[in-house]
Amino acid sequence: MENVLKTLHTNVEQLRQQAEFIARIRTFFQDRSGTEVTTPLLANTTVTDPYISSIACKLTASSSDMQAYLQTSPEFAMKRLLAAGSGSIYQICQAFRDDEPSPLHKAEFTMLEWYQLDYDYQDLMQELHDLLKLFWPDLKLSKLTYSELFYNYIGLDIKSATITELDSILRKNTKSELDLRSKNDYLDELMTLVIQPQLKYVP
Repeated sequence: MENVLKTLHTNVEQLRQQAEFIARIRTFFQDRSGTEVTTPLLANTTVTDPYISSIACKLTASSSDMQAYLQTSPEFAMKRLLAAGSGSIYQICQAFRDDEPSPLHKAEFTMLEWYQLDYDYQDLMQELHDLLKLFWPDLKLSKLTYSELFYNYIGLDIKSATITELDSILRKNTKSELDLRSKNDYLDELMTLVIQPQLKYVP
């Protein structure tokens, strides 16, 4: 019984921490004049990205069965709102992807998606840094270009690199079995499997 009570206490404390975490994110965007939106979790089409697997479900209440899909992210619905003149918006919601489970992935997860009007990528980098500083106040901002990441972490010049060279580096450093066809595919895979694990937070 004591162990059960300890487990319940831990779960309740985790719920409180999560609620506080989300509340602080909401306040962050509200202070920046962002409008919180809610978009449908179900869609009648899947995504176009071949590397993202949607979770399909069938709606049987109507006279003819309808195929639907759980959203992999609210991106498409939110971009329709932007096109309709919503202004800057954000959303904290559940998303679903039928990918292989891992310490970094679950089939259902919570996602933050936001769009700021009239921001360039430098503005968004700074905003992300400001958001992270809510939870890590001593966080230092270090800016590297995409090319610099590859050169600094695996000694690769991405402008001159060939697919053969990229394939060799990928095989040497991973057990990836994906069917990669373009240079961008290889760069994405190297970024995910080789470079990102080396990007550690240093206060």
